[in-house]
Amino acid sequence: MPDQLITCPYCHKPFPLSEAMTHDIEEKVKSNYQQQLTQMQEQHEQEIANAKTEAAKQALLKAKKDNQAEVDNLKNQVTELETKQIEFTKKELQFLKRERQIADREKQIEVDKQKFINSKTEELQTSIREVVEGELKGKLSEKDK
Repeated sequence: MPDQLITCPYCHKPFPLSEAMTHDIEEKVKSNYQQQLTQMQEQHEQEIANAKTEAAKQALLKAKKDNQAEVDNLKNQVTELETKQIEFTKKELQFLKRERQIADREKQIEVDKQKFINSKTEELQTSIREVVEGELKGKLSEKDK
């Protein structure tokens, strides 16, 4: 069956009738397809935006957890260091106290030693004096006789 020709009302050119029908159908299909494609693109973009937002939320939560864990760890380290510092200060004070006690004992020992030496020296001087006086008295009494 030969194609029937019709004339375009605007340009007055003849074209087959089947082409006119297919052109309308093609335009409708193309328009429909374009709408579906646009909807799918918008839906896809929305899904991507939602995925990005969710990923950002997850990353933020993970970063907060990691930061909180690090802060807690640092707080624990500070607490341990403060405890060690307190212990060190106590030990240092005990050491300084012990050092002072030893220095005081050494001074007391030196004082006691000096007192002992002085008392022994006096005793020796007294006994020597007595001996010398006794000898002198004996010599004087012999001389007098």
